[in-house]
Amino acid sequence: MTGSADKTVKVFDPTQGFKPIASMTATDSVFCGRVIQNRIAVAGCGDGNILAYDLNSFKCLYGYGADQVGAVHCLKPTEDLQALITGGDSG
Repeated sequence: MTGSADKTVKVFDPTQGFKPIASMTATDSVFCGRVIQNRIAVAGCGDGNILAYDLNSFKCLYGYGADQVGAVHCLKPTEDLQALITGGDSG
């Protein structure tokens, strides 16, 4: 999974070469991302949103505002997958 300033999240399958197998639209530049259990990709965006994508359908499942000041720069799920820890411009 990669994200970039062009507001896209791309998914690659290394066994199929380095061509993206899916490209999904984000709400702003993508600063960070994480794949959870090979099923969900989460992306932290420049507008403070975190977006969650289904890696089977490549559709955005939901999004929520995590940082009211600016970008989400890092994120990680907890070990039990019950929470998502983020760091962003709000400090």
